[in-house]
Amino acid sequence: MAVYRCESCGAPLSSLNGVVVSVCEYCGTENRISDNATEFIQQEPTHIEENILISTVPCIGKTVFEKKNFVIYRTYAEVLDRKTNAVEMHIDFKDVAEYRKALIYDGAIKFKMKNGQKYIVNLYSMKNYQLAMNALNGLIKV
Repeated sequence: MAVYRCESCGAPLSSLNGVVVSVCEYCGTENRISDNATEFIQQEPTHIEENILISTVPCIGKTVFEKKNFVIYRTYAEVLDRKTNAVEMHIDFKDVAEYRKALIYDGAIKFKMKNGQKYIVNLYSMKNYQLAMNALNGLIKV
């Protein structure tokens, strides 16, 4: 099954049968759906270099039993549930960059967003922490 992305910010879109337009949960952009309204029209990214996958780093949720993946792209990052691939966090780097804060502590990265929201990605091991830091180097100010 293909994952369809917002044509504006690249975030994954929720699929609803019978709708003509899907509004992105992250940026509010309206994305057109195919005429038969059974699947999304796959959009070509407007800036291909912005959608390049940089790294996938294992991480955890609120407990060590909640297995997640921290997926880092060139302009944003997401935390996905490892079993369902559902997006649990979407971190747009331009919102982090405007606030200029990503804090590192005890194997976790805390992102402060311009709207005051905070996201914490628990990496639970030094190896995963190094992978994430190498991938984020140059993408945001840490």
